[in-house]
Order: sequence, then structure tokens, then C-alpha cells
Amino acid sequence: MFGYTVEEALGRNINDLIVPDGSVNESEALRDAVKSGERVNAEVVRKRKDGSRLDVSYVAAPVDVDGDRPEIYGIYRDITERKQAEEALKRSEAYLSEGQRLSHTGSWARSVSTGDIYFSQESFRIFGLDPATKVTLETFLSRVHPDDRSSFSETVQKAIRDASDYETDFRIIREDGTIRYIHALGHPAKNAAGNVVEFVGTHMDVTEQHLSRKALEDALVEISSLKEQLFQENVALRQEHCIAESVEGARNRRPDGLHGSHLWRNRHRQGIDCARNSQSEFTASECLRQGELCRDSHRITRE
Repeated sequence: MFGYTVEEALGRNINDLIVPDGSVNESEALRDAVKSGERVNAEVVRKRKDGSRLDVSYVAAPVDVDGDRPEIYGIYRDITERKQAEEALKRSEAYLSEGQRLSHTGSWARSVSTGDIYFSQESFRIFGLDPATKVTLETFLSRVHPDDRSSFSETVQKAIRDASDYETDFRIIREDGTIRYIHALGHPAKNAAGNVVEFVGTHMDVTEQHLSRKALEDALVEISSLKEQLFQENVALRQEHCIAESVEGARNRRPDGLHGSHLWRNRHRQGIDCARNSQSEFTASECLRQGELCRDSHRITRE
């Protein structure tokens, strides 16, 4: 394990052989503990003959061999691969946790038989729960908005009956009263017999997306209202313009009234044309209304 032959190691101080610089005090403390009669079980770092480091499990106990001073009996076991696997797992969990935090997506699992629920750290954050909380179905449902609780339960129960995936949207209410919009996915996990034993899935907090979509919809409604308002104002302006033209023409009529009558017919036609030319948005009744306004204005000026 350490790269020494029996001849190289025999009779030498073990600290000189395998204890790295900086770990001598630690080694002496373990030795003193064993000498005092304690049993030691520790994970430490040691060095090989070539200077490379390795993680080892060190188990030692005092052993009375000949009734004289007890000797130290110790066992070293190389756990380097296990420690490397543990570190890799920790990194993966850290990356997963950070990815969930950035995407506002938490993972979860629920036992069908017991109802016990597992939450990732991000799921606890999404639901506003203390990570020390034992999450049950009742705990979860208490967070679901009352108006969404029934439909959510029906979706989950149907997925259990059909052993199928499900996807649903619902609202939750946190302890402080804030409402969050959640998009959830669920997938059944089956045992060897084909029975569903648990569901696993994700919770995604889509509150920002929901609010952005709502703001866009409100903006489109407001734009439509403004367009209608501008159209009505344009109608009014066109009507005023046609009336003004009719009045001005009537003032210039001939005394025998023939020119005025001809002018009324001309202005009547202009009123209709005026309406028809307003971006083709006037209705037939509005066109007739334009003609009536021009005719009435002509009659008033004649009288």
C-alpha cells in the first residue's frame, strides 16, 4: 500500500515512513489516545514511498501481548477511491443544487404507500419551507391555493390509477401570503412486479413568466382600446369637416336657389364619399349619417 518492502520498513518509526509533513501532531495524538487505552477509528491522509498522498482508514487499539506494556495494533485500509467518489458526488450535488437554484426548478419524490415526500433544497425554497420540515401530503396540500387544490388532487390521483406521467399548473400560497405559480411534472417509478411505488418529478417556479405574460396581455388590451378611441375621434373629425364644407358651400348659393339645390346634392354625395374614404372603416349607416349632416347644414343655412 505504501510502497515499502518489509526490509525497508522494519525497525523504522512509522511517522518517518508514511506521515506527511504537517500531520505529525495528528499522528502523535492518535498514538497517545491508543496508549491511554482508547480504540481509534479515523480517516486520515498518509504518504507513499514516492511521496504521493492517499486516503486511509486507520483503526487501532491497545493489545496486551505478554502481560507487559500494551502494544498498538493498527490496521490501515486504502479508501482513496471511495473518497474520490464521495468528492465527485458532492460536486455533482453542488452543481445540481446550483442549477436548480438558477432555473427555479426543484426535484421531488413521493412514496405512494406512505405518502412521504422528499424535497430538494430548491423545492424547499420554492414552497417557503424550512429544510428541516418533514414534508407530507398534508403539508404539501396546505400550500396549494384553495381554488387549485381539487383539480391538482384529481390530476395526481388519475396518474396513480393509470400509472402515468402527469403535467399540471397550480398556485401555492407561502407562509407570508405571497402567491407563486408552479409548473409540475410527475413520473411513476415501478418495482420489479410492475407496481407503482413512488412518483418522482420537478417543480418549476414560473411566477415571473406568468406575470410577464399577464403584463403583455394587458398591454395588448390597452392598445386595442386606444385604437378604437382613435378611430372614433377620426370619425368625429371627418364629420365636422364635411359639415364645415356644406355650410361654406351653402353661403355661396345663388339667389334663385338652383345653385343651392345643386350644391346640396353635390355636398350630399361628398358626405358619402368622405365617409367611404375614411380607411374603409365606416359602416353604411355612418355613410348615410354623413350625408344627412351635410343636408341638414345646407337647410339651416338656406333658412
